[in-house]
Amino acid sequence: MFRAVRELLLNVFKHAGALEANVSLARTGDLLEVAVEDRGVGFETGARAPGDGTAGFGLLSLREQIVHIGGTVEIASARGHGTRARLWVPLKGESRPPE
Repeated sequence: MFRAVRELLLNVFKHAGALEANVSLARTGDLLEVAVEDRGVGFETGARAPGDGTAGFGLLSLREQIVHIGGTVEIASARGHGTRARLWVPLKGESRPPE
């Protein structure tokens, strides 16, 4: 999780143009939720496909690592409206975020 939050904060620094970001942690049952939010330039989440030559591999790698440990990643962003990334990881056993 440390590496995932680090990657998300590096993205804020490199791409968002935001002066600050918020990081929050919450525990729900056996899940740890981490959210990183900024009010930066945002991006169209469907406009770039990791690995297509137009985007880096940071978010793809982050998603793969979180899924590998049984977690889930949700990224919401739009141009001019900032970005919110939420990660859920099980604290014990297999689990998924509440619907």
